[in-house]
Amino acid sequence: MVASLLVLLLIQGAAPPIPLDLDDLVQQVEQNNRELQMARRMWEAAQSRPSQESSPPNPVVSIGTVSPGLLPIPGRGIGMDPQSYISPMVMQDVPFPGKLKLKGEIAQKEADSAGRMYETTRLNIIAELKMAYFELYKAEKSIATVETNRELLLQLAEIARARYEVGSGLQQDVIKAQLEATMLEERLTMFNQKRESMKAKINQLIHRPPDAPLGNVGDLEPSVLRYTLQQLYSTAEEASPVLASRRVMVDRNARKLDLARKQYLPDFNVRVGYMYMGRLDNLWDVSVGAQIPLYFWKKERKGVEEAASELRGATNDYEATAQESYREVKDGYLAVTTADRLMRLYKEAVIPQASLVLESSLSGYRVGNLDFLSIINNWSVLLNFHLEYYSQLAMRETALAELERLTGLRLVRTGGTP
Repeated sequence: MVASLLVLLLIQGAAPPIPLDLDDLVQQVEQNNRELQMARRMWEAAQSRPSQESSPPNPVVSIGTVSPGLLPIPGRGIGMDPQSYISPMVMQDVPFPGKLKLKGEIAQKEADSAGRMYETTRLNIIAELKMAYFELYKAEKSIATVETNRELLLQLAEIARARYEVGSGLQQDVIKAQLEATMLEERLTMFNQKRESMKAKINQLIHRPPDAPLGNVGDLEPSVLRYTLQQLYSTAEEASPVLASRRVMVDRNARKLDLARKQYLPDFNVRVGYMYMGRLDNLWDVSVGAQIPLYFWKKERKGVEEAASELRGATNDYEATAQESYREVKDGYLAVTTADRLMRLYKEAVIPQASLVLESSLSGYRVGNLDFLSIINNWSVLLNFHLEYYSQLAMRETALAELERLTGLRLVRTGGTP
C-alpha cells in the first residue's frame, strides 16, 4: 500500500474531470471586465477630440439697429434718417496659421496615448487573470498532494501503532504520527482558503459573483519559452504599450512646445457688417484686428518655459519606464529559467531519490534498524519536494504571464491539458 501511494505521488496526481479553460477565461475578461470597458470608452472619447481641437472658432453672428427717438424701435426712420439703419454682422476669430493644426496633432497624440493605455490595461488584466489561474492550479495541486500524503501518513501511523501494541515500538511514534496528521489538516485549510480566494479573484475579473461555480484547472504542461533575453528586450522596446504610450507623450509635448512658441504670433479677428438704410445708400462695415502678445514676458515666454519643462519630464519618464521595463523583463526571464532548472531537478533527481530514501527507511523500520522519527522526517521531506515542484511550475507560468504583459507576446500555453 505504501509503495502504491508513492507511485501516485510520482505521477503528480490525477487529472480533474472538467479542466478550466484559460482561453475561455481570457475571452470573458475581454468581453465583461468593467475596468477594461472603462478604458475602452476613454479611448473612444479621446478619438473625438482631434477634430474639435483643429476646427476654427465658431463665428459670431449679430444684428443691431440704430433708430431715432426715445424708444429703440427697430426700423424707425430707415430710408429717411441717415443715422437710422439695421446692421447684420459676422465676426470670426482666426488663429495664426499653424496653431489649429498643432492643436489637432496634440489631441491626436493624446488619443493615441489613450489607445496605448487601453492596450496596457488589457494586458495588465489578462496577466492578473493568468496569475490567479496559476495560483489556483498551485492550490489545487497542493491539496491533492497533501491528501495523498495524508493517506500515506495514515499507513505509517498504522505501522507504528501495530509495533507499539506488540511492544516493539514507542508510544511517542504514534503521537508523532497524530501530530503530523493534525499539521496536514492545517495545511489543507490554508490551501483551501487560497483556492477559494483565487476562484473569487477570477470571478471578479470576468464580472461574475464571487461564489459563481468554476471548474478545476487540471494538469499543466510547462509553456515553452522560445525567446532569448535580448529578443525579449527588443520586443519590449518595440511592442510594449506602456513604452509606446510614453513615446507618444514625448511627441505630444514636443508639439505643445511648438504651439507655445507660436503664441508669440498674433491671432486675428475679422468683422464684416452690412448697414441697411432703405432708400439711402447702404454701407458695408469691414474691419480686421490682431491680438498682440503685449505682455509676452509674463505669458508667452512662461508658456514656452512650461512646455519645455514638460517635454524634458516626458523624456525622462520614458527613459525611466524603459529601464524599469528592461529590469522586469530580466527578472521574469531569470524566474522562468531558474524554475526550469529546479523543476527538472525535482522531477528527475530529488523526488525519485527522496522516494527511494523513504522506501528504504520503511524497510529499516520494519526490522528495527531505524527509528520512526526518521521515517516521518523522510516522509515530510518528500511531501515538501512535491509541493515545491508545483510551486515552481506556478511561479514559472506566472513569470511568463508577466513577460506577456511587458512584451505583448503570447507565451503561456492555454487551453488546459494539451
